[in-house]
Amino acid sequence: MLVQANCELSGQTIQDAGLRHLPGLFLIETVRNGDIIPVVSPQTVIQSGDRLVFAGAVDSVVELRRIRGLAVASDQVFKLEGRTHERRLFEAVISAESPVTGLNIRESRFRHRYSAVILSIARNGQRLTGKIGDIMLQAGDTLLLEAQKGFLFKFRNSRDFLLISRLENSSNVRHNRAPRAIAIMVLMVMLIITGTMNILSAAVLAAGAMLLSGCLNMEDARASIDYKVLLV
Repeated sequence: MLVQANCELSGQTIQDAGLRHLPGLFLIETVRNGDIIPVVSPQTVIQSGDRLVFAGAVDSVVELRRIRGLAVASDQVFKLEGRTHERRLFEAVISAESPVTGLNIRESRFRHRYSAVILSIARNGQRLTGKIGDIMLQAGDTLLLEAQKGFLFKFRNSRDFLLISRLENSSNVRHNRAPRAIAIMVLMVMLIITGTMNILSAAVLAAGAMLLSGCLNMEDARASIDYKVLLV
């Protein structure tokens, strides 16, 4: 993960930033100005431009993406088309019939072919190390990908992959919309407290405002509806 200039962790120690006790993840090294710091001390101060290398469960990377100013440290990710908040994380297993089998990632032109970027590769249950672009792809390799949210529907029936699954809640958090969301919530509470609206009307109005202001998209809105609660 790349520590950007606006990262909320910049200037904090590893311990204070809470990166020593992440569930399912372990910080194995820090890359700073091209130098690798292999054993990261709890008192190491995080600086803008640092690249933090983690190992652990794939699902846990979702939590890292929710930290403001912490981005995936792959230059290829910044070349992906489409808006960042519309991207998702996927796992895909390469099939023996895939045209990228036997090629390294650079030769396969994976980003251009699938509009997706490989973040990590596992083979026989072990994470492969080294430069991603130089790794030779083999049938059965499990890829961690960042791609547009339509990737699953576009390639789920493709012979290039044996299996594709999306990591739940893997969309990028839009921190720049936080002030709008807070203002909408405060307005909703004030309307209820003053008796101007009942709870249901104020909540529906707030939900509509969240959609119109871009704080929430229709996909997330539909997914957040708890039909069991509504039924009760």
